[in-house]
Amino acid sequence: DYSKSIKLFSIKELLEDILRYGLYPEILNQNYQDQKQKYLQNLSEKAIFKDIIDLTLIEHRSKALELLRLLAYQIGNLINYSEVSRKLRLSIHTVQRYIDIFEQSFILYRLYPFSKNKRDEIGKSPKIYFWDLGLRNALINNFDNIDIRGDSGAMFENFIISEVKKELEYKDIPLNVNYWRTKSGSEVDLILSNNKEIIGVEIKLHRGRITNAFTNRYPNANTIIIDSTNFID
Repeated sequence: DYSKSIKLFSIKELLEDILRYGLYPEILNQNYQDQKQKYLQNLSEKAIFKDIIDLTLIEHRSKALELLRLLAYQIGNLINYSEVSRKLRLSIHTVQRYIDIFEQSFILYRLYPFSKNKRDEIGKSPKIYFWDLGLRNALINNFDNIDIRGDSGAMFENFIISEVKKELEYKDIPLNVNYWRTKSGSEVDLILSNNKEIIGVEIKLHRGRITNAFTNRYPNANTIIIDSTNFID
């Protein structure tokens, strides 16, 4: 009787589980929250301490871990290398080099801005995102429910952008992946583009809309809104 083996699931619960614990294959096989948290804590220690921070390329182990945790708190934010350098008392060159190592190790990635060289568009400052939110949450030791977290919106944005990047890479789709922002603060979370088209994607856990500043400037762009009710489509 196949009906007895069918398990119904809640989209809300599925999303919450992904945002809290990520998508590592082993996590999908764990049924209990304490098992998931333990696995991710062990993974973060193994992946970071043994595979990365112990490399001779990193001279300041504690500072590198401090940097990684600082970046984990700042997902979806612009990276200010000078500010991070001052906080950690590391040179800007060292901060950038350590981030390069984290990026090459597939722990995190930088998302760079989309710009047509218009005067008020940000053209250089990247944002930071993590490839897996479970590892990110292990770094900051926070597995709280998304309903009581101040970073749930940033986590949802991180999840969607990461999955889009994976999909484009797996299917070898030639689209650039960026964000868009003006110096006055108008922003679109995700821009997909090539020589023929521009797609603006606004990502909000709840309701969102594309800013008029973008649609007025790029009237031929397609626009998409992704939220917790339609992300699975």
